[in-house]
Amino acid sequence: MMGRKENLNATHEKFLESIKHLVIGEFLVGSFVYAEEKNLSKNTDLDLICIVEDNKLTQFLESKFLIGLIDPEVAFDVLNNKISDYLVLKLHIDGILLSVDVISPGFFKKMCNIDLVNQKESYISHKYGNEPQLNKYGVSGFDGRIHNVQKKIKEYRGGYSIELPLFFVSNEGKYLHGIPTIKYITHKIFIDPEKFLEKNLNKFYFNFAKRLINDYPNLQKEKCEEYILNTINGRNKFPEDYKVNLLKKIYYFVSMEKKIDSIRKEVYDLFLDDNGERRYSYVRRDWVFPNHFDVMINLSKEMCKKYGGDEQVCEIAILLHDVGLVYKRESASPEGHEERGVTYARGILSKNMIPSTTSEEIIKCINATDAKEEPESLNAKIVRTADALSQFISVHFFSKAAFSGDWDSYVGWLKKKATNNFKKICFEDEIRRAAPIRDYILNAIALHEKNQVNYPKEENEGENGLSKVD
Repeated sequence: MMGRKENLNATHEKFLESIKHLVIGEFLVGSFVYAEEKNLSKNTDLDLICIVEDNKLTQFLESKFLIGLIDPEVAFDVLNNKISDYLVLKLHIDGILLSVDVISPGFFKKMCNIDLVNQKESYISHKYGNEPQLNKYGVSGFDGRIHNVQKKIKEYRGGYSIELPLFFVSNEGKYLHGIPTIKYITHKIFIDPEKFLEKNLNKFYFNFAKRLINDYPNLQKEKCEEYILNTINGRNKFPEDYKVNLLKKIYYFVSMEKKIDSIRKEVYDLFLDDNGERRYSYVRRDWVFPNHFDVMINLSKEMCKKYGGDEQVCEIAILLHDVGLVYKRESASPEGHEERGVTYARGILSKNMIPSTTSEEIIKCINATDAKEEPESLNAKIVRTADALSQFISVHFFSKAAFSGDWDSYVGWLKKKATNNFKKICFEDEIRRAAPIRDYILNAIALHEKNQVNYPKEENEGENGLSKVD
């Protein structure tokens, strides 16, 4: 005779077989995932989350075990009219209750990428289900206090619209309370061929850790772990291996924030003070950080939220991608600075004990800023795009004019730079953002060149003795 865990596993496999061709990701949450056999009862249900694209939703809702629970027309009505963020379906298979959250890729990404650091009030979600849900949540905050939350329900088109916060923030905005419907803080992934779930879950851990650092900047590791466990424990009985693995993952992001600060300081110290030489003005720390690195970092964070990249990987790569402009530079030409940057980066990443897989991803990102290279990953595309786009939207091009002191040299450089930088941008939205600026620059240069032919230089005119732009 099968035990309860075997029964639950068999039921899940039966359901999974019926829908796996219709989802881009599926994973289990709730008591079945993290409870020991002895903690399971005859009432233990299956809580699972399916990520379904819009064009597969009708087929999904009409699949073997789900047909008849919600009319697809009604589902599209509640989702398109913003009555609900996602669907929750209750069904029975072989006497076992399944609670299936049906979430779009966009909403799943949104849940994981919410900026918890700057979140000052609770985030309310709405779900639409085929059965009412009247239970309360008892949620533990960072401080260990329990906060009870009651779901709000109303009927709509034969189903139930259910309102519940995805998470709660204290009245003072000082700390985050528990996260009842982001139940995937513990999870067991069954389908994720494109690593869509994994990448976004990592983003959630990252945002969760950043909020913790923000609210408690001087936490020791032990206290940090205590606060995390306060938030995730609640009524659930976690096995030790789940707790250990989760703490490792979240504490990794906590420690990475400190390492980024250390790398930033070392790179800042590497760049130059103002030594009065115009040709090296663009590598002064008081110019390159606010006008290039910081602009790139902000752009990369925007794109990571939009496309699912890793903010920490991109930020470290950005801080290191131009160090070759000063590290072991032996000539006025910046040629080869990407390679010198990679050499320096490997040393600093090793010194800060950045894991090897993360280090290699950072190196890919640095290499991608070289126009001759092709980006090998999503993060590399983000860093490459941020490098190029930052120069269009910042004072970068104007500053280079001041640094040059030689108009003809600068105009030639700008024409080439505007053309080649534009080609490095990897995403359509960012291409559209840069296109009008590129067009303005090239049209302005074309107008200058057209009119300039009428005023040829005298034989002795030309160089004024100042350095050309790199």
